[in-house]
Amino acid sequence: MPSYDVERLRREEFPWAAAGEAVYLDAASTGPLPERTLRAQSEFSRKRAAPHRLSHDEQFSVLDRCRTLVAELVGAEEGTIALSVNTGAGINLAAWGLPLGAGSVVVIPDREFPANVYPWMAAAKVREYDVRIVPARDGVMDEEAVFAALDEPGTRVLSLSWVGFSTGFVADLQRLSEACRARDVWLVVDAIQGVGVLPLDLRTTQIDLLACGGQKWLLSPWGSGFTYVHPRALDALEPQPVSWMGVRGSDDFSSLVDYDLTWRDGARRFEQITVPFQDFAGMA
Repeated sequence: MPSYDVERLRREEFPWAAAGEAVYLDAASTGPLPERTLRAQSEFSRKRAAPHRLSHDEQFSVLDRCRTLVAELVGAEEGTIALSVNTGAGINLAAWGLPLGAGSVVVIPDREFPANVYPWMAAAKVREYDVRIVPARDGVMDEEAVFAALDEPGTRVLSLSWVGFSTGFVADLQRLSEACRARDVWLVVDAIQGVGVLPLDLRTTQIDLLACGGQKWLLSPWGSGFTYVHPRALDALEPQPVSWMGVRGSDDFSSLVDYDLTWRDGARRFEQITVPFQDFAGMA
């Protein structure tokens, strides 16, 4: 593990902390922004203020770099990363895009943050599947009851938080992943409370869709985040809603009116352009 000069990090990146204003013990709500993030946002916005100073390559390379860095962080292939403005974007993609219908059951532990509940409830009304809430035990996720729910008739999806937002309970993603794979159940994870503080390697822990906003442990601006889509889920998910840059060939602005609805090969088919480029510059 690398070692850090904590005092230098505090002095250079969080000068208000170095001055004694505050010390963050937990970034589970809104993480502070390092000075380097503020500089990156400012530099991009300054160029954007005079659009002729911001080339096409400079603009879109910001997003390319962010996808690359996110993939490295979570141990994923770059083509599996779609940038998104919050966690809810990924959960909504799963709730509305996975192949579910009458007779399907989505299992969710109780005490989840609403971003991992309301999209499923809303989509279930329209798509006619069922949502089953597994009661908590002693105020935290009852992991054994969740495992038991995987064997209930009709269970097609397990959607849960890696780390509980109000309790800090850490779900055993490796064990849950293996159980879901064995039962052909989709695994959807709200990872915003875990990514950046706990290690994750998606090459060994197989998750079908992982959604993460950047404003907590990643110390990134509001409006930045990502959705990871496992290759097995890529073609099972219908892009919801459809973005004009979700199709193959849309990088070539000279052929925009050819109208070929062929999706990109990777997860970028799910990105909703235009995203806040300046915030992804900060996230990177």
